[in-house]
Amino acid sequence: MTLGQLYRKGRSRLAMMQNESPSFDALCLFQFCFGLDRAGLAIHGGENVRESDAGRFLELIRRRSEGEPLQYLLGEWTFMGLPFFVGEGVLIPREETELLVTESVQFTKTLSSPLVLELCAGSGAVCVSLQKQASHAQVAAVELSDKAISYLEKNIRRHHATVSVIKTDVLQPPPKGIKQQHVLLANPPYVTTEEMKGLSREVKREPEMALWGGDDGLTFYRAILSYWLPLLLPGGLLAVECGKGQAKRIADMMEQAGLTQIQIKSDFNGINRLVRGEQRK
Repeated sequence: MTLGQLYRKGRSRLAMMQNESPSFDALCLFQFCFGLDRAGLAIHGGENVRESDAGRFLELIRRRSEGEPLQYLLGEWTFMGLPFFVGEGVLIPREETELLVTESVQFTKTLSSPLVLELCAGSGAVCVSLQKQASHAQVAAVELSDKAISYLEKNIRRHHATVSVIKTDVLQPPPKGIKQQHVLLANPPYVTTEEMKGLSREVKREPEMALWGGDDGLTFYRAILSYWLPLLLPGGLLAVECGKGQAKRIADMMEQAGLTQIQIKSDFNGINRLVRGEQRK
């Protein structure tokens, strides 16, 4: 079997299983196995492939066809131009979350030595990307899951980022000793109980504790405003990502908590994805 025949076989198997992007997924897995992109495949597609190598590729195709996330199979995914290790037990970084980083970085540029705390840090894609863009910031990341912390720490080392890790539960008051911060940011679990039932089989492979935000999806926002907002310095920024249809309610919660300069911002799909507010001076 040639490399070209093998790629087409993998693409066909994904298509038969109603994969939404069989060509893209097959090519990603092909490049992972053989180091050949589309141009490389065009050049070397007529070369024969060893049976063992073909078997490895087709095994990944099988796993993908059964709903295992592409990102988990590849072992990493790109966020804001940087590769991050991901795998079972950690939320996959998504492009819309870049808005959260951009908003926070813009705010830190107005400060000389900002203290930044990310809640629900997961893989570390947000806090590491922020620290690389705002090297003058002192960044810390809060996470509870041991599996997620493993990826968080590996990604911090991978990018030589200056980020400290705090293991604690965001649904509880912060442990003693955490300094007051100039920026609090979070992409917390916000999927509602009803929405959990309709998630795609790929998303259902991601950890429930990184997705489920309680019956109305707002459990973590209430905890952040109740327990963690007191850590925010006067004039400091709270920025959170949210799900579709949640932004107005979160903005109202921020107003009730005494924040000012509250704004809702949309992602590239036009969905209200970010809510930000500032602690009263």
